[in-house]
Amino acid sequence: VWKRWIANKSTGGRDRLNTVLSSLILRRTKQQLEEKKSLTCLPKKTWKLIDITLDKEEVKIYQKILIFSRTLFAQFLHQRAEKNSNDASQPPPLNMICRMQILYTVVAKSMETFV
Repeated sequence: VWKRWIANKSTGGRDRLNTVLSSLILRRTKQQLEEKKSLTCLPKKTWKLIDITLDKEEVKIYQKILIFSRTLFAQFLHQRAEKNSNDASQPPPLNMICRMQILYTVVAKSMETFV
């Protein structure tokens, strides 16, 4: 559905995306918020740390999701490095590429059990 109606790079797809996003997103500038004093009346940020214990099945699911998300992130870094390596003005750092390749290999091996 996404590829057919929105990601097809047509003006109609862009218009549909703008329509959907404009109904979901309220965009205001910092100046608009300051004029309404909206920034000063916000409550202070609070943090609550809640310890939980997962059972064995929940731990397995959590680990699979963690591995999957790491794989996606490694793929993103790999694609970004390839894109940057094609741009001669911004060569990717060698250290980042080496670490990324190691991470990608480890995650790919562990994903074999996920799939």
